Amino acid sequence: MEANAISATPVQTIPEAAPGVRFDRLSRIQTNLPVVLIGVAVGTLLIAVGFAGSRAHDSWAAWPFWIGWIVSTLLLGLAITSPALSARGRVVVVLIEAAQQSFVRWMYSPLSFTFPDELSHWRTAADILKFHHLFHENPRLHVSPVFPGLEEVATSLVSLTHIGLFAAGTIVVATSHIALSAAAFYLFRRVSGSARIGGIAAFVFAMNPLHAGFDSMFIYQAPALLLGMVALETALDERAPRTGRGWASIALALICLAGLVVTHHLTAAVFIVVLAGVGVLLGILAGFGPTAKRLLALALAGVLMATIWVIAEAGGALSYLGTPLGDTISGVIHFGSNAGTVALPASSQGNSGDLLTILATIVTAILVAIGFWILWRRPWGGSGRSVLARTFALCALSYYGVLLVRQFAPNGAELSGRLLVFAALFTSVSVGFALVFGLPVRENLRRYGRPAAVGALLVIFLGAKMSGWPAPWEQLPGDFHVAAFESGIDRANTEAVNWFGANIGPGHKVVCDASTCALAAAYAEADPVPNEGELYYSPTMTPELLQTIHGRGLEYIIVDDRLSQERPISGHFFHSNADEAGSEDDAVPEAGLTKFADVRGIQLVYDNGPIQIYDLRGVPLE
Repeated sequence: MEANAISATPVQTIPEAAPGVRFDRLSRIQTNLPVVLIGVAVGTLLIAVGFAGSRAHDSWAAWPFWIGWIVSTLLLGLAITSPALSARGRVVVVLIEAAQQSFVRWMYSPLSFTFPDELSHWRTAADILKFHHLFHENPRLHVSPVFPGLEEVATSLVSLTHIGLFAAGTIVVATSHIALSAAAFYLFRRVSGSARIGGIAAFVFAMNPLHAGFDSMFIYQAPALLLGMVALETALDERAPRTGRGWASIALALICLAGLVVTHHLTAAVFIVVLAGVGVLLGILAGFGPTAKRLLALALAGVLMATIWVIAEAGGALSYLGTPLGDTISGVIHFGSNAGTVALPASSQGNSGDLLTILATIVTAILVAIGFWILWRRPWGGSGRSVLARTFALCALSYYGVLLVRQFAPNGAELSGRLLVFAALFTSVSVGFALVFGLPVRENLRRYGRPAAVGALLVIFLGAKMSGWPAPWEQLPGDFHVAAFESGIDRANTEAVNWFGANIGPGHKVVCDASTCALAAAYAEADPVPNEGELYYSPTMTPELLQTIHGRGLEYIIVDDRLSQERPISGHFFHSNADEAGSEDDAVPEAGLTKFADVRGIQLVYDNGPIQIYDLRGVPLE
């Protein structure tokens, strides 16, 4: 390899399997993609049956749901690990995987967006359509309007086709999600020098805990991941200068970086760091050749674009990101003094879910270590090592750092889940090498390598499902839980919010629980106040509460009787309580919910049974 250039090992130089490996009958089966597609379609149908049964509250609903996912994963896993599958076939497999994820996400909520973050972005998009300009204030998520890439594409589709915003948003995120898997395959093939490893790595990347749920929602991270992946893959195209495509590839990378900067703050920051980090490591390992210089130049361009955007429009992003970053650093520095503060109660998964999550974590950690060992210690029989793959293997060690964040940082479960998405950029490559080449074992045991690889993929998938999104208690739709993300949205609070929007109008300050506030901000254009839990918990209307109502200009309060019927399965009814480390809310006393009917000046304006809306504007000061 030239001293002044660094690139991935060419595709043909890394063998598709270790020398001397013999495959069993399973590995010699000719992969038939139409059969795989039909099998995945059957699996998807079983998932749909599980959804229907869950909505009808049938006890058997979980069985077809999990059987459908397991059958789909096994079929796709057998196909992607097959040594006989072509590169194009591997692209098809990862596209099928992503398409199934997007389709199941739509089946989960086929009529409207229900996750709080989706509702926040709905509000930003609806404001663009209503006011015909960007940057209109979003009281629910202040940083959303200044990163409007997702909403701009969705609202443009609405304007061009006159379809609804829900349909447009679903199309945009599904397209982004599916295209991301293709981009991941080409990136990982470039890094590994192997179509088989690249396919497995792309398959594993799509198994990270948030990918099938959170990253397929109407949120700004969905298109941002695609833009970042394309920018990174283009930046690593070492053949571009030699084929006359140098300026074109750089231009494409810059366009993607610019789109990324105006689409999502966190994803932009991570990919800029990745460009710089990979560039520096390549320079250290093999000299600062053209690829390393291009990566560093693009990282610098990304920093300049992000700085300009933050100064011009998105100054609030610094404080928005600063709080969780500071909490993470503080938690690690104090070595777990805030450990145990998680976004979701661990007990909500159940014993089997906890065991699957732990097992998947152990399997992934072992495979990352094996992949690292293979790339740094194992000779390639004269073909040389891929410096780029070794660089990614070094970066894959960040997985163990994410596990530390999970253990020691405040709200570590949520933070580590977000970080795993980006760590998977690197861990997927190491896992791919580990599953293809494995450890040196006796010749008569090597025939079991592919079944073991498929089994490992299934374990990783099940652990990701139990620790990812949707939350364990709402993997299947149908059961209602107050203030519990998607399962906190039902007909009662949706009808109440729609009535409020039609009869009261936009812009009013409304006190509510977390889920109802997300609905009110999106569909009623209200100014929600989700952090006044004391208004509900106090059994009587005290002078202090009256002062709070007047001091904060609170106009309406939405009361859900079900707040008194269960403890919050998500841990918290109200945002203010969620800020208290290690705390969980109790059920609200019934007296705290009924007291509003007896206070002079408070008027009941809506009642649909479980939901009441009170007008607070006439309440006396004392």
